Amino acid sequence: MKLTRKYIASDGKVLQILADHVKTGGGNFNGVCVSACLSYLDINPNDYKFTWSKRTGNNAVHSIMRRFGYAVRSRKTAFKKATTVSALKKAIKGYTDLSADVCYYVHVSGHALLISANGEVLVDTDPRQRDRRKVLGVKAIFRE
Repeated sequence: MKLTRKYIASDGKVLQILADHVKTGGGNFNGVCVSACLSYLDINPNDYKFTWSKRTGNNAVHSIMRRFGYAVRSRKTAFKKATTVSALKKAIKGYTDLSADVCYYVHVSGHALLISANGEVLVDTDPRQRDRRKVLGVKAIFRE
């Protein structure tokens, strides 16, 4: 059982997220920001072991989402001109995706956040007034 705390998303949804980052002896990692994003998708932090694996050297978040019934598709090329989070929010607002019920999992350096289809930040455990963080990856999350 992982130690969790309550977090209120920007739309008022109450989430259970990790209280602190968890590093295991084998090098696996669970991040607070990732647990908040997954919790918004109704995936409890106790439903998975880790979100990053040292052994494979990759991010396990996408496979966790897929395991719980979500489709994960890259949108990096669709938003290639949006290099910062603020620019990405504006670009998402004008973008029409395959489904109306979509949100975007955004990866920035050492952090992750969730943005709605209308460009509003749903989950960000490290919010900024002017968000100039460089976007490293954008994934569209659909319910299958």
